[in-house]
Amino acid sequence: MKLRNGIHVRIREHDGKNTNFMILLGYIIMSHPDWKKSHLKIFLTSTKEDFSEVKEVLEKRIAEGRLPITLANIEFVTMDEGCKFSDVVEKYSSQAALTIVGFHEDRLKHDPMNLFTDFNNTGDLFFVNSSNAKEIK
Repeated sequence: MKLRNGIHVRIREHDGKNTNFMILLGYIIMSHPDWKKSHLKIFLTSTKEDFSEVKEVLEKRIAEGRLPITLANIEFVTMDEGCKFSDVVEKYSSQAALTIVGFHEDRLKHDPMNLFTDFNNTGDLFFVNSSNAKEIK
């Protein structure tokens, strides 16, 4: 059953407002009885030049208790220059039952079609955008 392949949450540097919400949605979905044999996997994806800064910000948010996870729950993935985010998602999450992806509202203004259609070889996708940061307590 595909649900056993889990839920993948894809976090990027511009997902500051979406991160808590995306993780919370993953846990809420997993609490449903149909998903009881599933698991949640979180990926932090960034370019090589921004990676250490993005990782440091995430580590700080976790240490402050602003994210309901530990570093052990996160797989860190660096993107090569010129590589598209959708290619990285397809590489690591093509077999996931559900992939939760955040997006920034500016992408809707500049490239709305490719935002949602670039993911050709990925299973079910759940796109998340939060206009305000969500505190999870």
